[in-house]
Amino acid sequence: MSYGQMWGGPPLEKALESWSADGDVSEIVDDLVARRTKMDDAKAMIAKFAKAAGDKRDEKLSMLFAGIFTEINAQRSQIVNGIERYSRKQRSLSEKIKTESIKIADTQKDMASQNTPEALQQQQTLDWDTRIYDERQQQLTYVCESPVILEQRPSTSDARSRRI
Repeated sequence: MSYGQMWGGPPLEKALESWSADGDVSEIVDDLVARRTKMDDAKAMIAKFAKAAGDKRDEKLSMLFAGIFTEINAQRSQIVNGIERYSRKQRSLSEKIKTESIKIADTQKDMASQNTPEALQQQQTLDWDTRIYDERQQQLTYVCESPVILEQRPSTSDARSRRI
């Protein structure tokens, strides 16, 4: 992500380097980036933080956004890497299912060959792999929404802090 997509304030280069050294900023950043923190609670925390910043309000809010952006961007990168692994595993499992299906179809052409212990085990393995694949496929939408939800947090924080 690029902070320019969601930040309309002053340049953040200095804030991106210094936010973690400011104890007040780094403490609230941890709370604000926690996914368990509701947006209404985050808005209240930001309002309180902005008020307490006094004449350093703009500087502190810039560092706050820089910290939120940095932390959420790191979380987002981890999630995207996880999605890529998830996708590779799904493709691999899909290929395995395809290969096993063809193998079963080729080797089990009559009822006698379909009822052998080996054939039943192959079919059971194929059924299990197919079930896992289908369940993972159903979860894919949720998995792919996670980075989008994270991307919304810093832009919401910026918009709210500018109105305070």
